[in-house]
Amino acid sequence: MLDVGKLRLLRELSQRQTMSAVADAVCITASAVSQQLSNLEHEAGVALIERYGRGVRLTPAGKNLVAYADRVFAVLEEADAELSRMHGVLSGTVKIAAFSSTAVSLMPRIVTDLRDKHPALNIHLHDFEPAEGLAALRSWHIDLALIDDMFVSAPTDVGSIERHYLFTDELYAVLPSGHRLSTSRTVQLCDLASENWALNAHTSAYYQAIVTACRAAGFEPSVNSSCRNVEVTLAMVASGCSVSVLPRLLTQRRRGELCVKRLSPTMTRKVDAAIRAGSSSDPAISTVLESLRHASREVYG
Repeated sequence: MLDVGKLRLLRELSQRQTMSAVADAVCITASAVSQQLSNLEHEAGVALIERYGRGVRLTPAGKNLVAYADRVFAVLEEADAELSRMHGVLSGTVKIAAFSSTAVSLMPRIVTDLRDKHPALNIHLHDFEPAEGLAALRSWHIDLALIDDMFVSAPTDVGSIERHYLFTDELYAVLPSGHRLSTSRTVQLCDLASENWALNAHTSAYYQAIVTACRAAGFEPSVNSSCRNVEVTLAMVASGCSVSVLPRLLTQRRRGELCVKRLSPTMTRKVDAAIRAGSSSDPAISTVLESLRHASREVYG
């Protein structure tokens, strides 16, 4: 019988492409990953991996085995969920990955709500960007990841990851107080073509999405602040050094120092809760999902 641990490594390789990336995800050495996958090939009796340029890729047999592995792990999640239901009392730990705006606006409500209703259930929050959270979810390092369709590309793991819609978030132009456009009802990106920009360089997908939108509006943004922390971005805008585009809720901590305007046309992103296939039947995870839906309705409508 095929070893489940080795199947997990093959599944990781299908997502991460390199032995070293798999090793980082599961906290073992790359040589150990290579040896385990070699053993899996021996057990399967067929080549599962082949050299491709400087890296490796899965053979058709390897891809087929990963599809079966997705089903195996989904059934294991269901079995774990059934055991949890048998305990009767909602308990344990749910590890959640959330990016900045959702961590600020939703997670305090979630933790407070669940602490009051289910005191034996522990919530651990991890501040991960969407792509990082999804990778941690695939690696079983966390149980639920908040992701969006702006920063995470189209799903390639439909069989192993479930996505549950939460809300649609709108991005706003963020300007210094007293900016020349402060009396405008809305702002177009082309109105900001001559400005200096502060953008979050830590999230390359966000950075690229804003730059791409500016280019579509006919200009290349002049970035004078590549910030890894949103507080730095807000400080640069508040001081009059830059402008930016951010989710509106991230601007509320500096009311009076910022001018926040709707964009025309609007820029939006759809936010989902991602979980491993089969885990939605786990009482703890389903309870967290329901709390997230309720908090999303309260905050975002």
